[in-house]
Amino acid sequence: MCLKKYRDITYLKTVFLLYLLFNLQPNIYAEPNKTDLFKDINIPSGYADVTEKYDVGSEFCVIHIQDAHCIYDAQKNISAILNSLTTGNTVSLIAIEGAADSIDTSDFSTFPDRTAKKQVSDYMMKNGRISGTEYFSINKKHDTIITGIEDRQLYLENSDQFKEVLRNKSLTDQVFARLSNLQRLLENRLYPAQTKILLRQTENYHKGKLQLTDYINHLFTYAEQKNIDISDYPNLNSINLVNRLEQSIEFLSVDQERISLINDISAKMDTVSLKDFLRKNMLFKLNQTSQEEFHIYLSDLMDNYSIDGKNYPELSKFFSFIKKYDSINWKKVAEECEILNKHIVSLDINDPVKKSLIETGKHLNMTKKMFALSLPVYQFDDYLKNKNTLNPLSIYNHRTTLAT
Repeated sequence: MCLKKYRDITYLKTVFLLYLLFNLQPNIYAEPNKTDLFKDINIPSGYADVTEKYDVGSEFCVIHIQDAHCIYDAQKNISAILNSLTTGNTVSLIAIEGAADSIDTSDFSTFPDRTAKKQVSDYMMKNGRISGTEYFSINKKHDTIITGIEDRQLYLENSDQFKEVLRNKSLTDQVFARLSNLQRLLENRLYPAQTKILLRQTENYHKGKLQLTDYINHLFTYAEQKNIDISDYPNLNSINLVNRLEQSIEFLSVDQERISLINDISAKMDTVSLKDFLRKNMLFKLNQTSQEEFHIYLSDLMDNYSIDGKNYPELSKFFSFIKKYDSINWKKVAEECEILNKHIVSLDINDPVKKSLIETGKHLNMTKKMFALSLPVYQFDDYLKNKNTLNPLSIYNHRTTLAT
């Protein structure tokens, strides 16, 4: 028996989004620029990475957790996060994508044998029959409202469109394959050698054949050759600085200096502070606190107790490495890669015909992503501006004109 009868609409096999609505104390938002707005929200280390925070001056806080649908480990993490966040009754509502109205798991959650209930629900979660949220709902110790966030009619309309795309996938794949072959034929005929190499590297990156770090390093090499200032691309620049920092760090010395710093800090602490410090140090040793979290904590303590970082040169570099890495907005990295790629190519190609081929190549890629439902958010505005020309027929006509 499974929980599908409790879902009012069909789940799409796409990205699973979970929304948690918290009703926090109003005084948390008394000062719009306060830095500790999220101090009462604890995301357990190892279950998720907090990537962005925004204070909009509201008395409510929305936490958005994004994860992969039907991935067992991911769903276990979601359940653990919910269990942690509902402790203390901070949560007022859990709203999930892919469902409408309330999610009722009472037939399962009221089953008296907790061990059997946990084992069966874990089996169902492992096999993709229920989500981490439903697993949490079945085994929860606190009363929490769980509801679907969807507009039923709008969701079903989008579901029908999704199914229509799937029905025509074989045909569209054939059309895009022919267009891609024609695109490559024209590129080989018209582009200089270095541009063709970069285009192949870009293609391999998008196909998953080239790692992001390797692709970025190729872009850095081309940018250096063409005297392009990487500082105009803040997140790529941060990655470049992180790479250089990492290469300069003696990691064996980091471990030794960390032990010395812990002893130095401990000697300056009062009894209460020392007890909390030793507890956090033990959590780090037990891998219950992340490297990033613990070392940023150590760095703050070093500043608070006026300890000279010059006495810990490798550890200080490691602190800088972690903070710089933590500052990278990975959602913007792909966008900056595309902009830098376009800048590099534009320096090699001045001919209007060749430039038009670059644009239609970009349009082809966007159209393919739209049909595959994988167009990134940062490209969507560009898609809307050009959607009248973003269709296979206009792209084919343009390439046929160039070929002749």
